[in-house]
Amino acid sequence: MTSRLAGVGVLLAAFFAGLAFSPVFATTALLLPVLAVVVPVAAIDLLALKHARLAAVRPILGLILGAAVGLVVLCLPHLPWGTAALPVLDGALHGWLHTLESTFPARPDAALLAFVPLLALLAGVIGLEWLRRGFAPLVTLLPSLAVVGLSQVFRAASGWQAVGLAAGYAAAGALVLAAGRRGTAARWTGRRLIDALVLVVPVALVAVLGAWGLASADPLHLPAYSVHDKFEVAAVPSGAVSPLSEIGGRLDKPGAVVFTARTDAPVDRWPQIVLDGFDGAGWTSSATYRPLGAELDADPAVTVAKRTFQAEITLGSAAAGPWLPTQLRTLSVDGLRPAVDPFTGTLLETTTTDATSYTLHWQAPQPARDQLVGAAVVRGAAGSLVVGDVPAGVVKATETALAGAPPSFAAALKLEAWLKDNYKIATGDELPTGSGSAQLLDFLDRTHRGTSEQFATAYVLMASTVGIPARLVVGFRQPKPDSPGLYVVHNADAFAWPEVDVAGVGWVPLDPTGGARENPQNSPPTTQATDAARQQAQQGVGTSTQPGPAAAPRAQPQAGPSNAPWTALQIIGLAIVAALLAWILGVPATKLLRRLKRRRAAGAAGVVGAWLDTRDRLRDHGVAAGPAMTVRDAAEPASAVLNGTTAELDAIARCIDVAVWSGNSEVPPALTGEAWRAAASIRRELGKRPVPERVRAAVGIRGLRAPHD
Repeated sequence: MTSRLAGVGVLLAAFFAGLAFSPVFATTALLLPVLAVVVPVAAIDLLALKHARLAAVRPILGLILGAAVGLVVLCLPHLPWGTAALPVLDGALHGWLHTLESTFPARPDAALLAFVPLLALLAGVIGLEWLRRGFAPLVTLLPSLAVVGLSQVFRAASGWQAVGLAAGYAAAGALVLAAGRRGTAARWTGRRLIDALVLVVPVALVAVLGAWGLASADPLHLPAYSVHDKFEVAAVPSGAVSPLSEIGGRLDKPGAVVFTARTDAPVDRWPQIVLDGFDGAGWTSSATYRPLGAELDADPAVTVAKRTFQAEITLGSAAAGPWLPTQLRTLSVDGLRPAVDPFTGTLLETTTTDATSYTLHWQAPQPARDQLVGAAVVRGAAGSLVVGDVPAGVVKATETALAGAPPSFAAALKLEAWLKDNYKIATGDELPTGSGSAQLLDFLDRTHRGTSEQFATAYVLMASTVGIPARLVVGFRQPKPDSPGLYVVHNADAFAWPEVDVAGVGWVPLDPTGGARENPQNSPPTTQATDAARQQAQQGVGTSTQPGPAAAPRAQPQAGPSNAPWTALQIIGLAIVAALLAWILGVPATKLLRRLKRRRAAGAAGVVGAWLDTRDRLRDHGVAAGPAMTVRDAAEPASAVLNGTTAELDAIARCIDVAVWSGNSEVPPALTGEAWRAAASIRRELGKRPVPERVRAAVGIRGLRAPHD
């Protein structure tokens, strides 16, 4: 019975080790494939226990049958099976790499997650074989522990998910430790399982809650380590032309269809690319692209209410690529497998495909109409333009526009209004192009005429000189609908605009040309709140340019734990961790200090101290040693934990006879040393007891309490 239970424990540990990849894939996606590879191994093991001849081929049969059942389960949703098997087999070998290249959580595709049930299968087969060959129970858990460790290097579990995984694995480990000892089949009781749970569960909870609590506190403000961050990301195809450089060409051919959008969502523009670098000659993007997984995490910097929308996008003949029309912030895409920049949500088509349509899902902030009145900007925000030397003409124009106003959203609107009032939109055949320093100085100082390219780039560069966090976005304005919910976007809608980072709301689009507000009936709440702030500014209400409190820099969405105030659950978790750590570390430390104090005693007290230390250690191991019991009285009950050897107890008894009952007033130091050497030999003998018993004795408080009859 115990042999079977120990095997079940090893396979349960392998099962929970596979589920430890839940932060990378959804738990529901892993549950059936991992279970499918573990159950056949359990069946083979039961047969081998009944038929000894199968023991020699048990691991081979377990691997073959587990892999076969796992392959069938992964291929089941995809027909024909022959075609579906090849991607699954490739996923078993290379899925880990493709997963690390993707955003997390990854898509629950069989071609990606096939390596997880394979790892669980290997951990179960190896651990079970080690158990049947007589390895120590703790050793049989090492393969599954290795899988757990690997999963946390991919992406660490947190919250209740981590607690559930830890509790499940701890229960499996307790079953192995309780049932896996050799020669204890006749003495199997439920008490041994309870003892093992008492040993394993607190340790697992301390590890999980401690990691969770420290991650929540994050005193160094460092993201959790993940090997995911070390892998190369998708590259922009060589020769790709920036959408900013295409604005002039698109405006020359205004009638060409770029894409069609079918949606009921409030939209006034469709971004393609975010540019946040300027070197004087041109604009660049710091975006890093990865294949888009199942869904991007929500932007942690946006604290206002959010809503999720979707749109069906069909690309037209003028869609040059590789950047795709999207919304900020993208959540997921159906019908296409693009790469995505996790910070901005911009999409990049990295592979050649015949697909011309996709369904876009995104999340948009829903600020109140008056929420941007007097709002603070996020000074030093990640993703805003960082520029070195700014031409003197740009600095002079900024001083004229803002008159020394400090960074705030009111100042951002003041700069927008200044450009709109003092510069004109270029029309006709000779449209200005370019957005380097020379072209911008010409626009600001001489012509006062430009397209959205010059307006937006001048705005971002001017805002950066006074500390307003701004970035440049290129895409298309939303035209009026051709029919309800149907929008046909042409080259004439090509557009560039600046965005400013506002605390709690995120990146707020502005428009120094006024051209994006041609369809006000379908404006999103952010645009409506911006319009309300403009109206207040024109009326002189809420136009204070005093800077608000500096907001925390925006974090990458997948870059580790939040620095939000602790929740009650986290405080309770940390309290539990502190209490358990105090118990686990404090009890052994107290025992050590007491032994050192007894060891320093001189004369008869030193000899008696050796016996008292030995007695308390025996009590920690379950020996009933009362206060009236002599050393010789304790020999018989102590023999059960000393493997029948009581010679060292006899040596301590003789030392006590000489020190206490001989009548000698002086006890030689050699006698004290002899007594403590015998006590040390007993400690070494107790050190041969099973690990769970030794750990329980180390943290137990029975030996610290006064003995009683």
